Amino acid sequence: MAMAALRREGRRLAPLVSSPNPIHAIRSTLAPTEEQVGLGVRSISTQIVRNRMKSVRNIQKITKAMKMVAASKLRAIQVRAENSRGLWQPFTALLGDTPSPDTECKYVILGEKGKAQLIRDSKKDIELIMTELQKNFLNYTQVSVLADDILKNVEFDALRIVFNKFQSVVSFLPTTATVLSPEIVERESEAGGKIGDLDSYEIEGGETKSEVLQNLAEFQFSCVMFNAVLENACSEQGARMSAMDSSSRNAGDMLDRLTLTYNRTRQASITTELIEIISGASALEEVKEQVGLGVRSISTQIVRNRMKSVRNIQKITKAMKMVAASKLRAIQVRAENSRGLWQPFTALLGDTPSPDTECKYVILGEKGKAQLIRDSKKDIELIMTELQKNFLNYTQVSVLADDILKNVEFDALRIVFNKFQSVVSFLPTTATVLSPEIVERESEAGGKIGDLDSYEIEGGETKSEVLQNLAEFQFSCVMFNAVLENACSEQGARMSAMDSSSRNAGDMLDLKLIEAFSLSFVML
Repeated sequence: MAMAALRREGRRLAPLVSSPNPIHAIRSTLAPTEEQVGLGVRSISTQIVRNRMKSVRNIQKITKAMKMVAASKLRAIQVRAENSRGLWQPFTALLGDTPSPDTECKYVILGEKGKAQLIRDSKKDIELIMTELQKNFLNYTQVSVLADDILKNVEFDALRIVFNKFQSVVSFLPTTATVLSPEIVERESEAGGKIGDLDSYEIEGGETKSEVLQNLAEFQFSCVMFNAVLENACSEQGARMSAMDSSSRNAGDMLDRLTLTYNRTRQASITTELIEIISGASALEEVKEQVGLGVRSISTQIVRNRMKSVRNIQKITKAMKMVAASKLRAIQVRAENSRGLWQPFTALLGDTPSPDTECKYVILGEKGKAQLIRDSKKDIELIMTELQKNFLNYTQVSVLADDILKNVEFDALRIVFNKFQSVVSFLPTTATVLSPEIVERESEAGGKIGDLDSYEIEGGETKSEVLQNLAEFQFSCVMFNAVLENACSEQGARMSAMDSSSRNAGDMLDLKLIEAFSLSFVML
């Protein structure tokens, strides 16, 4: 985006050599003036960041609007889907949906999810694939016409309709609904099936038993097809709503980062300009004093200018110390809260690997990096020294933890970080996390959680899945606590350094003051 912005400005700044008119008569509003040229590259950088922020805001507005549209459509379709369930279920209970083992089954697929799987497994049995239903929603009249066309042109004993059944905005289940052909329904009736006693009823309108069964089977098929279309549309709108909500949140996070970058760039530009102005004014004052007061007055003026510069530096270091203290208080509260989250999991799952366990390392910060590169370079999987500049939240840390679990093979992982103790003290610490496979093996061997079988596991999960989820959540919690502890240590070190710089500036001011008094006394 930055290069595109520069290219656009470059085309506007191209000089018109052949034009007879003066160049200033056709100057674009985006072309820099002579005053803007003197500001340098910093103003261009802030303009690029502002353009990015504007683009992200526009994208966020679009995604929020699309989310609201999807939510509105979802509410409308969901009501129709819930009503349609009570229409086709009684027919299925009456006519049946369980074909015999020798029955020939065909497939009708709604959506891309079932298409990808069934093309590999049962390609020859697929009669119809409808992936465009998500874009062009069908009403009952259109679905009934489509159902009649299938019944006329497709020979089958049983037809399986594969679709996504809506459960919630973020969850839908691939489902199969089975419909028997009218011939199979009639055959089941003659064999004494669910509707074998149809002869005991008087049929009005002059229709035969065969015609009644034909009409019931055709109406059941159109109802089941219509419900599948509605369920698939609900699932699609729910997925779209969830995707747009995630995009809006990501745009908000990006706006926060861009705002921080813009403020830092702008502050750096202002600070540099102030330093240049102060330096120029100081140099001008020195020249004036040199002309009028002679060498001794020049010396005292130089000392005063130095004292002024040291005072400015002292103000800056005090301000930076206050900023670091504010950040430290905010991060310290989160770090203390996170300790109570991961410690119970470590006590439950364990953190002591066996002697033959393969251990890998994840290093946070420069202090542990220098030592471990000399001692265990081959076992280091990840070094993160940029966390001090770009602080990660829990969502980013959990994504990073999932990526490590997927791509790194290990039995135990040691996370090396600086544990915060006080503003002037932090301790290099190692936190050990066992892999999900080792946790499961320890459980089977009767370890700390070997009695997990005595508990009832809800939600249909197996013991292995529960252990997998516990180990993954423990790893992300330990990683997040390490990031917070490292950030606290970094802010504490920065606060201590700025405090030391402020004191040194004060001592230097005292010395310069004594020097100025000495020079003044010599002049007298």
